[in-house]
Amino acid sequence: MIFRELIFNVTLLLALGVLYGLLVRKWRSGDAAGRILAGCLFGVIAIAGMMLPFHYAPGVIFDGRSIVISLAGLFGGPLTASVAALIASGYRLSLGGGGALTGVGVIMTSAGVGVAYYYLRSRKPRAFNPLCLLGFGFLVHLFMVLWMLTLPGDLPFKVLNRITLPVILIFPAGTLLLGLLLRDQETGIKMESEARRLSRIVETTPMAVVLTDLEESESRYRRLTEAVTSYIFTVSFEDGQPVRTVHNPNCLAMTGYTPGELEADINLWSEMVPEEDREIIREQISRLLAGDAPGVIEHRIERKDGEIRWVSATVVPTYDGQGNLVSFDGLIRDITDRKLGEEILKENCDHLQEMIKKRTAELETRVRQADLFNRGMVNLMEDSREVQRRLEKTARALEEANAELEAFAYSAAHDLKAPLRAIEGYTKAVLDDYGDRRRFHDLHLRRH
Repeated sequence: MIFRELIFNVTLLLALGVLYGLLVRKWRSGDAAGRILAGCLFGVIAIAGMMLPFHYAPGVIFDGRSIVISLAGLFGGPLTASVAALIASGYRLSLGGGGALTGVGVIMTSAGVGVAYYYLRSRKPRAFNPLCLLGFGFLVHLFMVLWMLTLPGDLPFKVLNRITLPVILIFPAGTLLLGLLLRDQETGIKMESEARRLSRIVETTPMAVVLTDLEESESRYRRLTEAVTSYIFTVSFEDGQPVRTVHNPNCLAMTGYTPGELEADINLWSEMVPEEDREIIREQISRLLAGDAPGVIEHRIERKDGEIRWVSATVVPTYDGQGNLVSFDGLIRDITDRKLGEEILKENCDHLQEMIKKRTAELETRVRQADLFNRGMVNLMEDSREVQRRLEKTARALEEANAELEAFAYSAAHDLKAPLRAIEGYTKAVLDDYGDRRRFHDLHLRRH
């Protein structure tokens, strides 16, 4: 139950993270107002997680708020983290319960770790890779587990015994997936901002200055696209067959092939796709030729050096007046990190399922043992009641025998007293009548 509810909670937060990416594009996230708005949105997402938590006990709940608040600090800095933490803490305190202060402590610690990693990231951009994100998630939730020691009474060790393993397995993986999602969104926003800046330069600046700025912007754009690990390509068609391809320079970093190599061999791209995934490509081409939008597809490619990578392909077709496919433009993105995170999460889920089955079997064994014990106790209690009934019956028989004995003793005593009283009265009468003669006779015998 706990694994299923925590995974559901993390999945909800991932979906809300996508919504955050859509909304954050509507304002300038770099200024103070944008960071405050981002903090409010992170706070609302944390509240959504707290509204559907795992209830361990009254007032003791577990949810993914630590993931959201820590990433608010990592991506938004101290201002965004402070706003998100205040909103989440206010809601947690309003819920009350014995775990309220512990919950607020988890929120504040998560925000602090996120802000610390925000400054580390600004000094060491290379630290922003999937492995470091996973380590960041482990650190945040190690602090979360330690905060459980502040729960009242005997709750700390009971809670730790039950939630430590699920939290350490699920929440760092959730931090990794949501962090990668927010990283890609952040990079996309920077690229859009750079494109808008270039457009304004072209519109308002003399050509000589424009060329200089264009060179600088081109360098920045190249660095951004390399960080995104994606590239754009175009495939031209004649009579339903591909005849020409154009690939931008970023294809070298992703595939290991230069644009010239890919353009010289039109079939090279499809040959990079493993045989098991080529049906996906064929289906995409068939739908494009039929005039359908194929959407986003995901498949593997084998780089020139033999390394296998996962990519997603988004294409936009162009048709002539008769509805024939003329060309399509595509965006290839490297999603290997995301797939790695999904694989980690899947492995954790499989491991959790195995543990659930094992624990369930153990519980069933214990339930059967407890049932046998209960039956033995019931039989023992029934035997005890039977013995008690027999003892009560014996006690009643003894009481009745006692009463009969007392009655017999009273009757016997009464019957014996009657002749004794008669003898006593007769003896007294004899003594009264003949007492003096007896004394005279005794004196006479003494003299003779």
